[in-house]
Amino acid sequence: MSRVGEQPGKGRYTCVICGHVVFLKSDGEALKACPHCDSKRYAP
Repeated sequence: MSRVGEQPGKGRYTCVICGHVVFLKSDGEALKACPHCDSKRYAP
């Protein structure tokens, strides 16, 4: 599980609350709060 502010690496991450998918385009990009439900946790 990844949290807001972490830099888990390039790839697809799914919000554990609402299922919204975000894509990180680089290894240095940090996760932000879910734009749909403001959750701060993602599953790879």
